[in-house]
Amino acid sequence: MLKTVITLFTTVALFSSALAQNGIDFKTSSFEDVLTLAQKENKLVFVDFYTNWSGPSKRMAANVFTQSKVGDLFNKEFVCIRVEAERGNGGPELARKYRLRAYPSYLFLDGGGNEISRSVGVLTAEELIAKGKTALEKKPK
Repeated sequence: MLKTVITLFTTVALFSSALAQNGIDFKTSSFEDVLTLAQKENKLVFVDFYTNWSGPSKRMAANVFTQSKVGDLFNKEFVCIRVEAERGNGGPELARKYRLRAYPSYLFLDGGGNEISRSVGVLTAEELIAKGKTALEKKPK
């Protein structure tokens, strides 16, 4: 009986981890390091500019960025970073540099920090994926 319970528990644990969501892997390094990595890997940069008080920012973090289908595209094609736009390490300066007015704002940049495209507000996973694919089409050769 104990052997059956242990086998069942192990099976459930393995199955649960297989179902775990593999959303966007946001880098925790500096913005400059992300740009350098993007240049090295010949990728675009996806920046999520958010604020701690923004409900839409929180919804995106909880419901969209965590989805596997979003992570599949963004982890393969982009170097991703989240920037707290009103606080923290360079966030306010970057928000001013890119003239952000609403949050969340999403920027697609080349490795030099040049803007390819942007979007604002809550998006579905499908909309975010479409925005990512459009940015890739505009990627400098």
